[in-house]
Amino acid sequence: MTAVKRGGGVCVDGICVKNDVADASPTVQPNLLAYPEFGAVPPFPDMTSITNNYDCKYYSPTGASIPPFPVPCTRPDGSTTMSDLGTAGNNKIWVMTCDPGGQYHINGNISGYGTLVINCDLIVNGTFNYYGTIIVNGTLQAGTGNVTVYGGLVAQDTLRLIGNITVVGGGTVANVPTGNSLVIGKAWWER
Repeated sequence: MTAVKRGGGVCVDGICVKNDVADASPTVQPNLLAYPEFGAVPPFPDMTSITNNYDCKYYSPTGASIPPFPVPCTRPDGSTTMSDLGTAGNNKIWVMTCDPGGQYHINGNISGYGTLVINCDLIVNGTFNYYGTIIVNGTLQAGTGNVTVYGGLVAQDTLRLIGNITVVGGGTVANVPTGNSLVIGKAWWER
């Protein structure tokens, strides 16, 4: 079992800070808000439990290009319906799955509300505003355009940044991706 850091608590391992500047050696656990460099990345969520809890589920063997909305999806009772990515008054839990190697593409100007779970790779182009949590069990690529997530963003594999991405978390959540990120800058050559 691994001890969880509690700011100001008794030191339980070698990663500690001084309680007071005059202290001879570090004696307490760091406050992770004051010292975020001591934080840890939690394990990726269990996809089985996440993909079994949904309002709409969409499957395509190779993935798909989305929109246009509404798109057909399956409800938990097995019936089908047409749905968008949710609205401010009607949040959705969307699960999109595909076979290994598949990709979903979100193109154009789209907004959504709720929880969006992509159980493969996701490429976003255009202006995409999402209010809630996005979980990608694969690579997330923010391509051309602007992606803004008002909530949380988790990607299992690499986060590729070609366009602009902003994550507006609540409280003390930083706007910085954690984990593997690849930033591709735009450049040109003039003679």
